[in-house]
Amino acid sequence: MSYQGLSQDKDARKVEATLLVEHANRQYEEALIAYQKARDIYQEIGEQVFATLISHLIQGNISNVSNTQEFVSPVRHTKNDQGIWDNPPIINGPK
Repeated sequence: MSYQGLSQDKDARKVEATLLVEHANRQYEEALIAYQKARDIYQEIGEQVFATLISHLIQGNISNVSNTQEFVSPVRHTKNDQGIWDNPPIINGPK
């Protein structure tokens, strides 16, 4: 295989990897939103143990997402007093 063929193959694989990361980031964000909603429900019904456990899970994941987002986007993502994203990290995939 020629150098040009290797370069084209590498470019195609890079595009594939980028699309997979974007897809995974969207799914990851959806999961975090679901955890936040579940935590809020547990808090509303007085199940603090479950709410606290989910809060710890969310905090660990948000830390990881923030690190990933710094690589993908220079925008800082913050949460309000209720722990909900003020400007959620969204990576738009291909349309």
